[in-house]
This record gives sequence, C-alpha cells and structure tokens, in this order.
Amino acid sequence: HPEETALVNDPNKHVVFDIPDHVVKETLDLNVAGSMYSVKYLGPLMLNSEHEQRTIWLTSSVNATGRFGQPVYSASKAALEGYVRASASILGPYGIRINAIVPGSTETHATKGEGMNFSEVDRTTPLRTHNLPQDIADAVIATMRVRTVTGHSLVVDMGQSVQPDMGRYS
Repeated sequence: HPEETALVNDPNKHVVFDIPDHVVKETLDLNVAGSMYSVKYLGPLMLNSEHEQRTIWLTSSVNATGRFGQPVYSASKAALEGYVRASASILGPYGIRINAIVPGSTETHATKGEGMNFSEVDRTTPLRTHNLPQDIADAVIATMRVRTVTGHSLVVDMGQSVQPDMGRYS
C-alpha cells in the first residue's frame, strides 16, 4: 500500500541517513571501482604471462558482514566479494584465479591511528588474538599453493565473524 509508512526509533539511524554523498562515492570508488580497474588492467598482462601461477587477490574485510556499523564500507566490501565470485568463472578458462582475502582486526599504523582497541579484540575473539600483517600475507601465500582455489573469500579473522557483535574501538 503506497500510503503506508513506518518509522523506527533507532538512535543509530543517523549513521545511514546522514552519510554524505561524497563519502558514498569515494568509498565505492576506492573499494569497488579501484579493484575492478586493477583487474581490468592487470588481467591482460596475466594472459600474456608465461608464469603458471596467475592469481589476483583483492582485499575485502570482515566488515562485509555488516556487523560493525559502517554501512557504506560494509556494502563496498560485500560488493567486492560478489565481484570475485562472478569474475572467477570468466577468468578461470584463461588460467587466472581470483580470490578475496577477508581479514579481521589487523594491527597496522592505520588501525592504531583509528583507535582500534587490540586488548579488547584479544579478549573477545575465539583465538584470543588479533592479526598482524604477516598473518594476512601467510594466508595468501598458503592458498596460492593450492592451484584449484578461485572465486573464494578467505576469512582470516580469529573467529570474529562467528562471534556476537563485539566492540573493537575504544
């Protein structure tokens, strides 16, 4: 019924209703379009490569689950995972694999600068720890050794994605 409306009294609705247009555009351009352009321009170079190992890795995030209250960022990372799945069947016949790495809370200069509370992450994740950049690199390298993996999103999140909502910021 077109005349029906609903109002939900949610103190967090401003997170969705007040997102500036430029934030939506910049986030989608960086996380989705930027990755697509990388594949567009690197893919043809891989076609002409004599290397047996031809794998494209794109970076998603545990935030693709939408659980951490960042709607635009979450949507962009979920879109990236869909792009990986859809592209795998197209690139596969050319011998090119495409996958996404899906890290959970990772200690970097950026996340420290954002105020990510790693003590809280360590306390609340099933493995009682957080990622270091080397953990992400190790996961990619280990999976690259398996020649039959494509269209996959490899979750490296200490179990964050299976936990109830948890705080990560101070």
